Amino acid sequence: MLANYKKSRDAAWELLLRHRVKTLPVDLEEICRKENLSLFPYSENVKNMETLGLTKHAEGNDAFCLSNGMIFYNDRQNDGRIRFSIAHEIGHLVLHTDRVTLYNREPAETDDPKETEANM
Repeated sequence: MLANYKKSRDAAWELLLRHRVKTLPVDLEEICRKENLSLFPYSENVKNMETLGLTKHAEGNDAFCLSNGMIFYNDRQNDGRIRFSIAHEIGHLVLHTDRVTLYNREPAETDDPKETEANM
């Protein structure tokens, strides 16, 4: 399966238009609120991740999300990386409803096409 640029582009535009985004930078926290997605920084959720059995998901990943709309992210990264990671996870939740747990790390040539689509 190849990554689908048009699918990713169209989904991004639909999201931005649906929420009447007209200026940059996009307020990702507002998009999450409007999409009923919840943001959880790693540093404030260590116990929650342990209780939910999600600690391994955080190891080596800048962010991950669950299909119920929970986005966990590494808040020790720089602001640009945090923004990219949250946007990437929003991309997964908009594009790939068939996956339960999704990951976010530096792109690699061997990535699943769904990772490439979320990056787009």
